[in-house]
Amino acid sequence: MADQYFHADRNRFWIDLHKCATYEAVSIIEKRIDECFNYGVTKMEIIYGTPDNYEGSIQQAVSDIAEKNEKVETQSEFHAGTNFIITQNPNPMPQDDSMSFSGFSASYENYHKAHPFEREYFPCRKEIRTVELSKHIGCSMEYIRSVLRTVSTESAESINEYNPYTKRNEQRWRIYNSGADKVHKQWKEDQQLANDVLIELGAAEDETEHILASIKKPFDSEKSAVSRLKGALTRLRRKK
Repeated sequence: MADQYFHADRNRFWIDLHKCATYEAVSIIEKRIDECFNYGVTKMEIIYGTPDNYEGSIQQAVSDIAEKNEKVETQSEFHAGTNFIITQNPNPMPQDDSMSFSGFSASYENYHKAHPFEREYFPCRKEIRTVELSKHIGCSMEYIRSVLRTVSTESAESINEYNPYTKRNEQRWRIYNSGADKVHKQWKEDQQLANDVLIELGAAEDETEHILASIKKPFDSEKSAVSRLKGALTRLRRKK
């Protein structure tokens, strides 16, 4: 299966070209060489399976690139692929949250599955799941998703991902540190506003906890917050 991964501890980029056509493999390898050089990554491990030594094969294409590309110092083949040593960049870009590698295509991959390798890859961005963030800051997952719809893709991304357990493509949020910080900041403001309003409305502690847990989207204004919270408290008391 086509895939990729950056091993920061070894300063090595690993890419699996299974399911790629030769022209796709050539395109992405050349891009990866440039990207690795830009970020000071000195090792590339390219997987393509058992070598096929024939005209037009990925194995031959990789060898041709290694011979012609000035940024490849050495090439060493092994059973399932090839290792490149990339020329050291004297002024590399930082390996931080902005570090990115372009997505690539694999024509022979199962088209029923969502393909994470097709998206731009940010290896240094710590990813936080919605359920983890919900537990950490104490708001509902619906609230988090509502806030995330307003942030840039540098903070969070809504993606389709293949779930091998359910064998379906499922939508989920990929939340990065800056996105989590924005959600947390918004929730602190809304939580404080909700607490103040509910105190004025005479809500009991258990009623306040229940209503806070049920908030599904940020408040547009203080007037809107009062209206929403008053309605929530009325509905809650009717159920008792």
